[in-house]
Amino acid sequence: QMIIPKDAEEREFFYRDLIRKCLVSRETRRADYSALKSYYLFGSAPEESPAQYNKIFPHIDQLVSFLYSADTTRFSINLGASAHEDQYRYIPRLEQALNDEWNNSNADQVFNTALTWAMVYNCSFIKLVVRDGSIHPYYIDPCNFGVLREDIPYLDRQEAFVHWYYITKSDLYARLYSHPRRDSIVRQLQADRKSV
Repeated sequence: QMIIPKDAEEREFFYRDLIRKCLVSRETRRADYSALKSYYLFGSAPEESPAQYNKIFPHIDQLVSFLYSADTTRFSINLGASAHEDQYRYIPRLEQALNDEWNNSNADQVFNTALTWAMVYNCSFIKLVVRDGSIHPYYIDPCNFGVLREDIPYLDRQEAFVHWYYITKSDLYARLYSHPRRDSIVRQLQADRKSV
């Protein structure tokens, strides 16, 4: 189990070191993903001119359509053997709510995008953000994601992983709206940006 330092300065150094370790292969993977993306979109390597007939794009498009159809996806709920029989009466409403949330949050479209790029990059991630009582799914490009141990295949077995992303100052203020240390966090980030 990972031990996180209690001292604020030591903790910040610990987190920065952890981020660096998680992203150690990022640039190498970024180059690999760039090549894969070029083959998908243009049928050729990044430094070559586009192929006259790109057969990769339609092949992946067809494969994705065989694997997933947003229009016909429906979820069902199974309570399991240990559930009390009174709970089964809630299943139809829960299933309807789950299917509505799937469609209203655009999760169906985000999943389709993630599946397409998983065929291109060999992996893909969807990040679920809960805000204002709703789920907001986001596709994550795998080059912006890193794990502490690349030899371990499952995320739930990782001690740490990192999602690298950009955020505007106004969005940061909005997300930290009621945070007690909002101003000091923003000052710290501005100081870090100037030192780079």
